[in-house]
Amino acid sequence: MRDTRITKVSAAFIGLLVLSSVTPGVVTAQAYAEESHPGLMAEALYSEALIAFHRQQIDQAVKILDGLLATSPDYAEALELRALILRGKGSDAEAAQAYEKLLTIRPPEKQAPYHYELGMIYYRQKKEADAQAHFERALKAGFNSTVCRFFLGMIAFGRTNDYYAEYYFRKVAAKDNGELKLLSLYYLGLIEVRASTPLVAVQDLTAAQKLAKELPQTDTTKQIASSVTDVLAPFTQSQIFANAAFLGQYNSNISQVPTSLTSSSQSVSNQATGVLNVSGGVGYMTAPLSDFQFVGSYHFSLNMDTNSGTKNYQFVTNTASFYFNYQPLAKTQAGFKVDGNFMFQDNPTNSADPSSSSYQYSKYLLGGEIGPYFRYQIVPQVQTELDLYVRPQTYYTQPELSGVNVFTRFSAKADLLNDYFNPSAFVEFENDSTSSTDFKAHTYGVGIADAMKITARDFLTPGLDFLESNYPQSSVGRRDSILVAHIVGYHVMNPHFSILGNISYTKDNSTESDVYSYTQTVVSLGVSYSL
Repeated sequence: MRDTRITKVSAAFIGLLVLSSVTPGVVTAQAYAEESHPGLMAEALYSEALIAFHRQQIDQAVKILDGLLATSPDYAEALELRALILRGKGSDAEAAQAYEKLLTIRPPEKQAPYHYELGMIYYRQKKEADAQAHFERALKAGFNSTVCRFFLGMIAFGRTNDYYAEYYFRKVAAKDNGELKLLSLYYLGLIEVRASTPLVAVQDLTAAQKLAKELPQTDTTKQIASSVTDVLAPFTQSQIFANAAFLGQYNSNISQVPTSLTSSSQSVSNQATGVLNVSGGVGYMTAPLSDFQFVGSYHFSLNMDTNSGTKNYQFVTNTASFYFNYQPLAKTQAGFKVDGNFMFQDNPTNSADPSSSSYQYSKYLLGGEIGPYFRYQIVPQVQTELDLYVRPQTYYTQPELSGVNVFTRFSAKADLLNDYFNPSAFVEFENDSTSSTDFKAHTYGVGIADAMKITARDFLTPGLDFLESNYPQSSVGRRDSILVAHIVGYHVMNPHFSILGNISYTKDNSTESDVYSYTQTVVSLGVSYSL
């Protein structure tokens, strides 16, 4: 997202920054130089040009300097003054030639100002690669560091290199208190909006809005305030959202739909099948910028198998979720979740002869998830979350699995705006208190993932999860270890449609290997729509 109005404001403000920082000092010369003393004539001409410059006799100053440089082409002060005058006249190309010449005659320790000036010239000429190289040299030497970082951030922003843009803009926002900080905060907000990280986006934009009111009112501050209001408008309004997805799938060993951590290893078919997954949802949320936010949604999913022998592994799932959030876009957040899940399973009407029986959907599970969650932003790029839920579950066809689960998870996610490294991790625990002692379990889980941006429209997230379930009251002392490797990808076709893909491999090693050990490979491909 890029606001054309603020681009104009930035250009106007940047224009103020191009005033030369290489201002020649006043050189006192004798009024009547004697050529018998080497250099006195050159100094006298330079002094005359400098006086003409201060008297605003620009053409006369340039004429004197041209004459001086014709006989003394390496006279550094004259080159500096000529470059300054040419830049003031808008003759950037000629000024750049002068600064490039100065780089050849001045020692390295005195070149930083010329790199800075060349960076400004090439930036105005839209020669971004050249501008970047000179700003980096000036920054390395510590010359006008804050301004150099700002322009390096602008160059990276224009290239949608958000990682480096954020890096430089954050440095500027931490060091400057004026309009450079204001512009940096604004562009940081746009970067976060572009990266779909609304929490940090709102924080940066509201900080820019506040600073715009505190600074002296100029065209820049007024335009920033107006543009921020436009960008934040969606966050001040209630919204309806909806989505749908259609996925074709190959499943090497289709299983029941997991309803808890331990249920992942309860039942598999030992049969492969093709699957069509259809899902969708609709919801409503109040304004995210309000202190209190409500989010309610309904989600539906259905899987249909091509293998007639796995029809009883077809499920219809209905989920209603309600979230009550306090300060959802603040650094520290809290909320409460109420979730209800009603599932139906496709079962044979004649269980004694399922191969020739007709099938109909019947109640499988009625469950829920209730409890608080807390989120804390350690730094703008890293957010943590703690979930504490109670999960009552009633199984209609497998009553021995019914009971109340207690689940907790701690997770951390880093949005570094790096194309290939945005890691996340979690640890979790579940105490599954089923009615049957054979299925009472304690499950521990850990997982890691990395969100990668392959291109502007293509994204991949590989991950690895591990679960360890212990059944302390099982008659056989059962223990299961489950390893899941997975990679999820999507290609954005337009703001509403995306192509989805998923590959996962699961391996369950159980002490009751004849019953519960299994491997499973799932490959999915489909399309999704979002409102």
